[in-house]
Amino acid sequence: MTVTTRSTPLPPAVPWVCDDATDSDVAIASRVQVARNLSGYPFLDAEPTCGYRDALETVDTVLRATATELFGEPYTLLTDRSICDSDRIRLAERGIVDGTQADSVFLSSDERFVAVVGGEDHLRLLCTAPGRAVTACVQRVVDADIRLEESLHYAVSMDLGYLSSRIAEVGTALRASVVLHLPGLLSRKRIGRILGRLGRIGCEMPSMAAPRSGLFVLRNRITFGLDESAIVERVDACARRLVALERRARDQIAATQADEIRERAERAHHELQTSETLSREQTALLASDLRFASVAGLFGGYSPALLATLFFLGKDSHISGSRGPRRPESGEDDTDTDEVRASVVRELLADCHAH
Repeated sequence: MTVTTRSTPLPPAVPWVCDDATDSDVAIASRVQVARNLSGYPFLDAEPTCGYRDALETVDTVLRATATELFGEPYTLLTDRSICDSDRIRLAERGIVDGTQADSVFLSSDERFVAVVGGEDHLRLLCTAPGRAVTACVQRVVDADIRLEESLHYAVSMDLGYLSSRIAEVGTALRASVVLHLPGLLSRKRIGRILGRLGRIGCEMPSMAAPRSGLFVLRNRITFGLDESAIVERVDACARRLVALERRARDQIAATQADEIRERAERAHHELQTSETLSREQTALLASDLRFASVAGLFGGYSPALLATLFFLGKDSHISGSRGPRRPESGEDDTDTDEVRASVVRELLADCHAH
């Protein structure tokens, strides 16, 4: 069994973004996660007691025993003692850990399958994949969940379903989501109407980056009253519809405003290549303009997947990982972060353009 217990930062690359996935021109990535707690042990809402720690140790022991089967080989294990601050922030920004402290994190080598021990629940299982892939994600999560349930006694109510420290998670305790780039619909001012329709069927779609970047995460809001397959089918159906609407909006805009799209892309490209400082919001907005022109066939040189990674690599935690941890005594501030972000973006674009 090969396991990496990291004491150095995780690589900042985003492994679950690629060009050849289903509907990847619009759907950047999909994720399914489930929350589980053990029966007979206190949940996080209570003060962490000896019983709570016992639950985490039980989950950790079972995961270590089944790790090669669940995560493949090699896999990475981050523990509370080994995880550095930049990793913790990066994992939080990727939605892998929540605001509370995780006890340990198991990751497959491609980071597409993850188990988190501790935090708001005793255990969370997550699968992330490129493109529109919630069906494949839920299958991997369910398979792992069934395997772990052979050794773990989950807290389940016959009336309510799986129990959680969060009322919103009671029921299936399953969240399915798809990250979508919808600049065409945003430009056409269609997002408000879409949000209203999604709310009526138990879904939501908050902005994921800068509000004008067109990057949204479509997800289910309700986990109670529907089974896992119904939740996933609903999210997937909404994602398919949004992909079709975005493509239609993109084609209409490209047919009537091609010169304007090219000009915006050229300005964005120049700014990303030459700026000495870039804020997180600037990076997201410029990457959005460049990516929209790229998928519309109006600007070449970079793959849509590469441009999508800028949404993630522009985040502060990834910049911290690129320069190492910030030292309070060094006097580093947000300006330093913006300078490093601009340098990282310039190097990425130059390297990819060279190839």
